[in-house]
Parts: sequence; structure tokens; C-alpha cells
Amino acid sequence: MIHEWSCTDLRAWFDYQSRAGPELYYIAEQSPDSVLVAFPDDPKADLRLTFEGECYKMFYDSKGFYEYFCPVAVP
Repeated sequence: MIHEWSCTDLRAWFDYQSRAGPELYYIAEQSPDSVLVAFPDDPKADLRLTFEGECYKMFYDSKGFYEYFCPVAVP
């Protein structure tokens, strides 16, 4: 999965899909190690991102799994 962030928009898509359209977001809560990203057009899609170095993780399911995302260089 690819996440592409700007100051106001997120694009999220799988690498086998076409680039997704932008979704407007804002930071609803912030702490030294995490942020809560809220989406005005879809309140059920809110994401808690927890930072670990240059990467961040998101809670994935009720079994305690997380998805991890790290920056990569694009040629």
C-alpha cells in the first residue's frame, strides 16, 4: 500500500492500482509520538498514527496487528 501525504490531503492506494484521488484530512489530536488523523468526509475513517523513527504504524485489527509505513525514495 502506498500513502502519499500533503499538508491537507492523503492519497492511499495499493501498488497494483491506479493512483487514488486526494482525501482531505486534519490533525484532530497530537502527542509527541502519535497523531489522530481525521477525515471530514468520512468520520469512520479516522486513523491513529504512532511514530517509530522515520516510520509510522496504524492499528490494523482487533487481534493487535499493525501496518507499518516507511518512506522510500522514488526514482
